[in-house]
Amino acid sequence: MTAPKDRYSKVSRRLWTDSWFIGLGPCPCTPHTVWLALLTVLPTPVPGLAPVGVSWLAEQCGWKQSETAKAIKVLEAAGRVVSSRRPATIWLPNAIKHNQPANRNVGLGWGRECAAIPESPLRDRALPAMAAMIESATAREGFITGCGDAFVDCASDGIGNGSANGSPNGMPTQEQEQEQEQEHKNKAADAARSDSLSQLWAGYVEGRTHQSKKPGKGAKKQMLPRLKEGHLVEDLILVSQWVLLSGDWWCEQQRKAGLTNYDTIYKAHRMETRIDQARAWARDGAPKAKPAPGSSAGLTPDQWWDSTAGGKRARSEALAKFDMGKIAPGDMLADIAGREGAPPKAWLEDKVEEWKNQVREERRGGV
Repeated sequence: MTAPKDRYSKVSRRLWTDSWFIGLGPCPCTPHTVWLALLTVLPTPVPGLAPVGVSWLAEQCGWKQSETAKAIKVLEAAGRVVSSRRPATIWLPNAIKHNQPANRNVGLGWGRECAAIPESPLRDRALPAMAAMIESATAREGFITGCGDAFVDCASDGIGNGSANGSPNGMPTQEQEQEQEQEHKNKAADAARSDSLSQLWAGYVEGRTHQSKKPGKGAKKQMLPRLKEGHLVEDLILVSQWVLLSGDWWCEQQRKAGLTNYDTIYKAHRMETRIDQARAWARDGAPKAKPAPGSSAGLTPDQWWDSTAGGKRARSEALAKFDMGKIAPGDMLADIAGREGAPPKAWLEDKVEEWKNQVREERRGGV
């Protein structure tokens, strides 16, 4: 007997427009029913990728567009759906993992369908990721071939085309075929991970200051292993937002200690737990931490340093105390670090020294 997770049932995509189904009465619009609709109503043969939007889905299922959009946002927060408004596209990242092409011809047909989808950042992001999830090398090659120019940097390597390779009959040997298949699989996977890393970095730096445009070696060292483990980009970005904004006790402790960067939040240990907690936070409406009136709690160290109520005010008052002779230049670090919501002194040290040098330059030798 197969395990429950390996059991599937075929469902007609005409279900939602069949007269008998409509005759049952209105179907409530919830994240659950929208998810079931996305699994069964999309108009293309390609699992989980279609050039449609919220309005199309709402019309097909008899829902209000506003309610459908709200449910889609919940599914996006859970990492199950990715959508774009213009051109309208919906992608279910895990769909192809559970609906593999039966052979090369099926993969070829799916690729051609994908090539017909209007060009967009979402489509270009989805195609390499879908190719990397196709388990059969020949079906994967068919998919990439069918995509054609739409598949950026992943053109077919000519697998199975009978080109001369040193074998007596001009056909690849079994060993060469295996090497070509593995090389092609690695190429598709690398392309997918490279695209996913760029997407993850763009989401990670949101809400953070003084970040580079591209991930460095340290970021790649923490992020790439999580992507290779199969974690969704959307989940990893959600973890970053959860740590920065949530009122969760652990998140507040991380912010207080200045431990909100990729070295901490993307460690392998308890990664699944952090993702589950971030998803639960998103399902609850992503409530932000509520700082006390006048305080700057709930901010990252960089946000605190650049905030008017936090770092800017602390620097201004420390400079005023120096001008009045109340503190010496060497006391400024302790004065700023003692402010409510301030990051740890170790984090502030370089920032304060850099600021003091700027003031010295402005005053030409004052501080």
